[in-house]
Amino acid sequence: MNLIIQDLKKTYPNGKAALNSINLNIGTGMFGLLGPNGAGKSTLMRTLATLQLPDAGSIYFNEIDVMKDPMALRRILGYLPQEFGVYPGLSAQDLLEYFCVLKGINSASDRKRIIEYVLELTNLTEVRRQAVSRFSGGMKQRFGIAQLLLNNPRLIIVDEPTAGLDPAERNRFLNVLRQVGTESIVIFSSHIVDDISELCNQFAILNHGEILKNGDPTQSILDLTGMIWERNIQTHEEAIYSHEVIRLSSKYHPDNSKVLRLFASKPPDNMCVPAQPHLEDVYFLEMHRSNDSEQNTAI
Repeated sequence: MNLIIQDLKKTYPNGKAALNSINLNIGTGMFGLLGPNGAGKSTLMRTLATLQLPDAGSIYFNEIDVMKDPMALRRILGYLPQEFGVYPGLSAQDLLEYFCVLKGINSASDRKRIIEYVLELTNLTEVRRQAVSRFSGGMKQRFGIAQLLLNNPRLIIVDEPTAGLDPAERNRFLNVLRQVGTESIVIFSSHIVDDISELCNQFAILNHGEILKNGDPTQSILDLTGMIWERNIQTHEEAIYSHEVIRLSSKYHPDNSKVLRLFASKPPDNMCVPAQPHLEDVYFLEMHRSNDSEQNTAI
C-alpha cells in the first residue's frame, strides 16, 4: 500500500499558509507526523481525511485519486480527530452498533462479530454496557480506535491521540495502535517525540506548514552520532558558545543544577561529554534550523 501526497498546499482566508508544497510517500506501517502546535499537522490530517479541500496538489491512495473520488477513500478510511463527541447515555455496545449501520454493515451477525472483535482489541469488553460519555479520557480514545476499525480500514489517521492521557492509558493506547498498524497505513500525528520514537518506522517533522525532515527515525538518530554533547552547569552559570554550537535542550537535576544538550561537530569545550543521540535531538535540531531560517527571512 502507498499513500502519495504531491505538492499539497492550503492557505486560510487570513493569509496563513497552513500547508506549503507538502510531498510525502507513505508505505504500510506506522507513520509519525511530528511538530509543535500550529505547525499544520491537523490541517494535513483533515485534508487527508477528505474533510477539507486543499488549494492545490494531489493525493493518491493505491489506485484511488482522492481529489477526484473522495468517497472511494472514505470507504476504507478510519479517522480519529483530536476530539470527538458521543451521544450522552449510549453504551459502547449500542454506539458501535449505530456506527456499524452508518458504515453499511447490514448483517446483524456481521455487526455482532466485528463489534466483539474491536471491543476485545481495545480492551473494552468488560465496559461495553457503560455509557461512553462517562468513560475516562484514555477509554474514550480506545473507543475512538474501536469505532474507526469497524469498516476494516486500510488507511487510519489519528490526530494527537495521547494528549492528556496518564502514562498507563497512554501505554494501553499505543499498544492498540501497534496492533492495528501491521497491515494498514497508520498516520499518527503528535507533538510528543516519545510517541513517534516508540511507534513509527517512518516519520516527518512539520513546522510552519513545511516538511523539515522525512525518513527513518532510527537512521535519523544514527546520523547525529558523534555530534551530541552534554554539559552540566549551575543555575547561576551561563555557557556561551559560537553560532556553530546549537543548544538543543536543557533539563534540571534534583539539586537544581542543569544539563545542557548541544549539537556540534566537535566538543564545544573541555567541560562537554559525548551523549547518545535521541529522536528528540533530531526534532530540536530541525526546529532550531527552521525557526532560525524563519527569523532570517523576516529580517
